[in-house]
Amino acid sequence: MSRIITALLLIVATAIPPGVSAATDKENTYNVEVLVFATRLPQLEGNELWTRETADEVAPDSTDAQAPSPVAPPGILAAAANDLAKDGRFRILAYYSWIQTADAKSASKPIRLSGTNAKNPDELTGTLRLYLSRYLHLDLNLNYTEKTSDAGVSNAGTGMITYRIDEQRRVKSQETHYFDHPKFGALIRLTPVTTGK
Repeated sequence: MSRIITALLLIVATAIPPGVSAATDKENTYNVEVLVFATRLPQLEGNELWTRETADEVAPDSTDAQAPSPVAPPGILAAAANDLAKDGRFRILAYYSWIQTADAKSASKPIRLSGTNAKNPDELTGTLRLYLSRYLHLDLNLNYTEKTSDAGVSNAGTGMITYRIDEQRRVKSQETHYFDHPKFGALIRLTPVTTGK
């Protein structure tokens, strides 16, 4: 019996080189969808005092962040974007869909996200990092800057307030994950890319 176990261990050890995952790259490849939207729901704020960041407190985008690539066709969240766009209580800030391999955290690169407001390109900035440890993980760091007439809370008199989502979370594929803030939110969905077998 011990000879059989030893033989099986040798086969497994030689089949998978040290430091290499048993899963192929294709098995760790996902269509990543990101939908970011502003909310016009003052009742969400309640009586709580939400953090408002000044311009010098907002973390800058990571210098090694890259643009999402390759771009993938719109997925499930594209329909959600259409529904939210029709509702006057929400405003779409950005929608992205791309294909990405989930690498180890040390090898993963953050993806740069930005808004689609041509009049105010810095309205939405930030990064998303997808990586595989034992499970899939997402690090989301988004800054949403809105104009305000409240000079008492504006950034150094600029008439702007910046809100931030900075969250790390373990995630599952084929589920929609909601990252929320009373002023804006993000929906993220990971769908495995199939090999077509």
